[in-house]
Formats: sequence, C-alpha cells, structure tokens
Amino acid sequence: MDDITEYKRKLSAEEVQEGFVLVLKDFLKFFPKVDIPFKLTVGEEEHEVAVKIHNVWSVGPRKPQAQYRISILPFRNNFPIHRGTVVTFTRLEDKHYKLTK
Repeated sequence: MDDITEYKRKLSAEEVQEGFVLVLKDFLKFFPKVDIPFKLTVGEEEHEVAVKIHNVWSVGPRKPQAQYRISILPFRNNFPIHRGTVVTFTRLEDKHYKLTK
C-alpha cells in the first residue's frame, strides 16, 4: 500500500451533495494521518485539507460507524462534480497531493 501513488474514487450522490470524498479504510495509509493537514492542488489553486473522521449512525442504535472524509467544499465552485464523477488524488510529494477528474 505504501507504494501506491493514486487514490481513485467514483463519487456517490451523498458525497456530491454534502461536498466530500470518502476515503476507504484500506487507503488511509496513502494520506497523512487523520487531522494532519496537507496541501491539495486543484487546478491552479492550492488548498489545505485533511482527512477527517465522520461518525455515521446508520449501523444501528448506539453503534456509530467511522467514515473518513476529505472536504471539497472550499473549492467546489472551481471543481464541479456530479454523481458518478471519478476523482483521482495523486501524491506529488510528502504532504502534497493533486486532485483531478
């Protein structure tokens, strides 16, 4: 897993509506640790983002499930997406990634 240089994700309607990209647990090691900021280049702009934990209560009463997400809200207007869009995070260097579709 340490040798991968890209993380691809086909966005769901929920991700598009709420403005985030889900990071699957198997790919957490691709990104810096949770809550550690990193630089994300989107087009010509650079943004500081981080993987965040979001608890989802759809598993049952009193049993939240942790999801890992990267918010795309800060640059959503310059990076239009829709359900089914495939986005790619490419590691450029330590703590610097690029987002493309």
